[in-house]
Amino acid sequence: MEGLIAIFAEVLAALIAPLVSAIGALIAAALTLLLELIACVLPTVARRFGRKLPPFPRAVRWIAASALVVTALLLSAGLIVQIFFAESVLRWAMDRQQARSGIAITWRSAQINLFTGHARFANLHLARLDHPTLAFDLTCTDADIDLAVLACVRGTAIVECAMIHGVRGELRQVLGSVVAVPHRTFRIDTLRVDDLELAVALSRSDSVTILRGPVRIEHFASETLTSNRLLFDVLFRSHANGSVFGAPISIDSGIADHGRWTQWRGTGVPVALMALYVGGPFSLFDAGQIDVDVQDTWNLEQPKYLHFDYRFAAHDLTVAPISELRGLGRMLAPALAEFVRRHDGALDLHATLDVDPDHFANALSLDARLLGRALMKPLGTALGLPPEELKTLSASLLKLGQGVLDHWRKR
Repeated sequence: MEGLIAIFAEVLAALIAPLVSAIGALIAAALTLLLELIACVLPTVARRFGRKLPPFPRAVRWIAASALVVTALLLSAGLIVQIFFAESVLRWAMDRQQARSGIAITWRSAQINLFTGHARFANLHLARLDHPTLAFDLTCTDADIDLAVLACVRGTAIVECAMIHGVRGELRQVLGSVVAVPHRTFRIDTLRVDDLELAVALSRSDSVTILRGPVRIEHFASETLTSNRLLFDVLFRSHANGSVFGAPISIDSGIADHGRWTQWRGTGVPVALMALYVGGPFSLFDAGQIDVDVQDTWNLEQPKYLHFDYRFAAHDLTVAPISELRGLGRMLAPALAEFVRRHDGALDLHATLDVDPDHFANALSLDARLLGRALMKPLGTALGLPPEELKTLSASLLKLGQGVLDHWRKR
């Protein structure tokens, strides 16, 4: 979803140039109209109340007359462009955007108001087929967009509302690549995406496809999306339900007790997908599914509190061959494979953390504790530490982390 929103933001950036020009013309027209009022209307008002004002100098009268002519020309030009050439201006802006980003954009019909910032597209088509890291071919049945046009003059693209419906197509992304966002900063106040269905292929840099399958989003809604924290807003400030590679997923979030809460749920999520977006221990497996149930609430201001409840219930797990692992993972793989075999490929990893001004507690499930003990010896070997020293180091690091959180909650 982050990649799709980044694509959407690139397209919106193309609308900024013509809107800035139009708004600049309106501001200039308003200023000249104000000068005209001062120069021409004020003397008339003064005479009505029996006061005689000295005549304006000839230069001022000439400037006022010129301003009136310019105002009339600007307003007339703006109206002519809006009535007869709005779609041509939009086409010109999209052609410039295609030259910069390589995204080809076409549509069956479009309605655009350059002064209010509203645009509506029917059968919108976006394609970038030859990009090395993020290629796509998308069709959207309807797209309705409202831009905050005055903000464009200040250099920030603000989308007040965007409603997108009926997205179909294909998307191909190279794992580990960074999703590029437009250089222009942007903010989307309200985003709604309904009825999205894509064929997605995820591959490595050596072009080996790791995952291929459908991504379906029945409904996605976000309160606020900003360019500098796009992934955070998608994960922690949105609502979504659908399926990813056949695994049902849902995201919910909201405001509670002066802070925020988030809940993610997924059933049968492929472990390869978890390895991509979470990494860590998930990257040591090459097959299996994971049921995800993550809940958290937090407030970073007063009163400060954190509550994390993370549960990953895995089944049908198999550890990746040692030849495919590197570094520390290669050394941990044998012990991990034996642990998984003794548990019939099933693990229940559950962790909780509660921090508030009057309370500090954390807990791990039995499987999580046993797994930690099973990996202690190979981890010590990898670090060159005897088991007792590694245990002491682990306890010290845990105590340090608790001390940091304890200091934070008491501030």
